[in-house]
Amino acid sequence: MAHGRDVLQRLGHPGGQRYEYASRVDGAGIGIFFAIIWLLCLVVSVGGAAFWIWQLIEVLKIPEGQFKAAGSEKLTWGLVVGLIGWIGALIWFLRPRKRVLAAAGMAAGPTTAAGWFPDPHGSGRLRWFDGTSWTDHVS
Repeated sequence: MAHGRDVLQRLGHPGGQRYEYASRVDGAGIGIFFAIIWLLCLVVSVGGAAFWIWQLIEVLKIPEGQFKAAGSEKLTWGLVVGLIGWIGALIWFLRPRKRVLAAAGMAAGPTTAAGWFPDPHGSGRLRWFDGTSWTDHVS
């Protein structure tokens, strides 16, 4: 960088070499600064992707009945987390996750739909099943 030193000496700065050295140190400092920023961005990106995958797997593993017991929909949250990425995962994590996980004991297993079925008491007639118990209604 002899050209820079010549300019400094022409401007009346006899220690042109000292100024050149300082500019090299500043250049190295800026390089280190950008390397640290790049490393932080990499860590945040990898961490965000890991968080997103963790939450997506969690949403997909929870049974549909558990979502329904919490008053929510599995399809909706699967799409939110899957399509919006880490932001969707953060929304899921902060809003309905606790409620859905707490509904684990309330989730009903597979049930029989309400309808007319052969009378279990052996009368040969049809009896109405309301989805949870037999009623007094017969045909």
